[in-house]
Parts: sequence; C-alpha cells; structure tokens
Amino acid sequence: MNTEITPPTFSLLDWLQERAPLFSEGSLVPILQKFGLPANQPLYLANLEQMDWVRAAYKSYQRAGADFFRTNTAGANVLELTQQGIEDREEAINNNGMALLREALGRVVSAGLLRQAESQSELGEHLVERVYGPPIVYLSDTGADLLWAEGFTRLEELQQVARLARRSFQRDCVLHLRLAPDIRLGERLDGLLEMVQFGRIIVGLHASALQPGLVEDVEQLVSECGVVSVVLDELPQTEQQPSAWFQRKAEQLLEQEVAILGLGANTTPEHLRWLRDFRDGSEST
Repeated sequence: MNTEITPPTFSLLDWLQERAPLFSEGSLVPILQKFGLPANQPLYLANLEQMDWVRAAYKSYQRAGADFFRTNTAGANVLELTQQGIEDREEAINNNGMALLREALGRVVSAGLLRQAESQSELGEHLVERVYGPPIVYLSDTGADLLWAEGFTRLEELQQVARLARRSFQRDCVLHLRLAPDIRLGERLDGLLEMVQFGRIIVGLHASALQPGLVEDVEQLVSECGVVSVVLDELPQTEQQPSAWFQRKAEQLLEQEVAILGLGANTTPEHLRWLRDFRDGSEST
C-alpha cells in the first residue's frame, strides 16, 4: 500500500495563484456501473467490495486531466451506514477511500469528501458532531490535502461542519451550499461569509446546470469572497456527453472567474475533457 502523502503544508490558495481554474474529477458512478456496479448499491461500498473498479475509475479521470481528486466517501457516516447495518465499517470505508485514491494515482492533490447526511430534518449539534466528526478525523489522519463538502442544503449544518473542521482538520476546506431550484443566494450569503471568517475556508455553491440565477448568485459571491468554488451537476441523460446546457453554464461560470469547478452527478471524463479544452483555448487567445 502506498502510504506517501502530500505534506500538510500544502496551500490551496498558493496553488490557485499558480494554476486556476482547477477542475476535479467527475462522477465515479457512470464508470463503475459500466463495470457492473449494482444500481442500488451505495457508492462508498465499492471501497470494500469493488476496489479495482474504483482505482480504474480514478485513472480514467487522471487521463482526462483532472487537477485534483475527491475520495469516494460521500455518505460514509454513521447515520447512513447504520441504515445499511454496517456502522462498524465506518473507519475502514473512509480510510480505504484515501488508500484507493493514492494507490491508483500516487502523489496527487486529494480532497476528502463529505456529503450531507440523508435526513428529513436538520441535525442537532450533538448529532452533527457524531455524524461528521469521525469522517473528518479519518480523512485528516489519512492525509487528505483539503476537506471538500458538497450537497449541503442545510446552511446551519454546513456551518457546524466548518466549526468541526477548524477543530480537527488543520488544512484548507472547500464547503458548498446547495440551493433548491426555487431558492436564490439572498440572505444565505451572510452565512457563507461567516464561514470564510473561520480561516482557511473557501465557500461555494452546488447546483444543476439548469439552476435558475446560478450565474448571478456566483457573481455576487465572487464579488464578496474573491475565491469561489462551484460543484456543477449535469442534466440527467444517457449519452454521458456534456450537453449544451452544461457547456453554456460552465462557460458562464468560468467567465465569472470561478476558481474551482467540481464535477457533480451525471458527469464523465468527457465533461472534464471539454472543460480542459475550453480552458486551454481561452488561455491561448
């Protein structure tokens, strides 16, 4: 097993000064399903049961030119694992998430991934610590260069994650708020700015390519924060090629000087190749 990790002195802001915008890998789901991943299997279980497939999926995105890579640990928390009856595998799933990434790709910039836990209501402070605290520690201990949170629709919960991270993850964090289709940034802006004040935190939005007003919300966030990240989902589709909607929205976001663009649901290596071609073409003109 490759235990070599990037030194904890890694600085995301310094890296962004050297190369921006940065692109993450896209969804592992389309690749793993081609290999035979059952449609109803939680993706994190592949860290235990289909490890070769996970390594191969990462290599596909490395060939496509990803700048950094998220661990396959979305949903690997006690709340969701208890529903599967495997809460005792929480540490193994999270640790393997980083190990598989390192084994496949070696020394690359790694983002330890958290996703909002599936719950019908806001988690109380004690439950937030129980659900997100251990994964944050596991990702820190295994050498994640930064902490990456996405899919959070509950702002107060995301703020509590930021506080936990500042206590037990002494590196950079990139934290995304997901807006419902009929919700604009509005009053949530102050809550995002508050997290930036915690230090070493970059904030951003998580949205579909069809999200109304996304470009305007991002423009406002960039004007307030300077450095902003966006996770952009593709439309549901079967072709797994970047749609005209995705291309248009990604182009608009990059024109707003979004510093980091993460690829979300229903994205593939082809989406990443399109982004790199667009970036390279823009830089050459």
